[in-house]
Amino acid sequence: MFIQAVGLSWKGNSNDFNRLRVDDDHSRHLFEFTAKIYEELNSDAITKNESFDKILSSQLFDFNKEFDRNIFNSILTLYVDKINELVEKLYISCLGQIQVYFQTIGNNLGKNENIAFIKKFSQIPTNFLIACLNTKRNLLSFLEKNTRLGIQINYDESYLRTKVFDAKMLYENKLKELNKGCYIATMVYGDYNHPQVMILRQFRDEVLDKMVLGKWFIKTYYHYSPKIVEKLKNKKAINIIIRKSLNQFIKLLK
Repeated sequence: MFIQAVGLSWKGNSNDFNRLRVDDDHSRHLFEFTAKIYEELNSDAITKNESFDKILSSQLFDFNKEFDRNIFNSILTLYVDKINELVEKLYISCLGQIQVYFQTIGNNLGKNENIAFIKKFSQIPTNFLIACLNTKRNLLSFLEKNTRLGIQINYDESYLRTKVFDAKMLYENKLKELNKGCYIATMVYGDYNHPQVMILRQFRDEVLDKMVLGKWFIKTYYHYSPKIVEKLKNKKAINIIIRKSLNQFIKLLK
């Protein structure tokens, strides 16, 4: 568990929030404000820290009143539950996002477009971490100023960072997969950045990766070529034959 709230006096559940008694203008105004935050925290959006920060920055609470304490405790309880749920599901959510993308949009795009997507969305776990830590500071400061609430917050920051790291590695591994070099060509030319290898990579990205059959070839190539390279890396005669064949093929590309 990433975050735990200790000392909450609110013992109700989510349904009890709407049963709080609203009998004056202050209570009505506070209830209307927090009800919107309550809906945001209950939504599927990942921006729950931003929603809860609105509560912490508001000047509406009067904690001398039981109603205000109940409202705050209810919102805090929901926030803690939802953030813990997001932390637990972060890896699965990011994995699902990648899978859905490459089964739909990404399947019809080229390598460069897919790399751009992965780089963009790889920031989600990092941004989530930053948002959680910002809210942590805001909440601790808020509780220090409002000791009447008697609430203590325990954070396991290392647990959060581990979950975020696991999620980020999904994107890092996908980037490595997309940036794979031409194994066999690199083997026979002896350099990943050899001009001939660069021509072949360009052909892969600009021609093969834009065709259905080409995508199938690339996928098959990267599945089998590492094993082929391992078996042939010390076979000089075979490497010479492969190199000559590739040179002839590159002449046709030019």
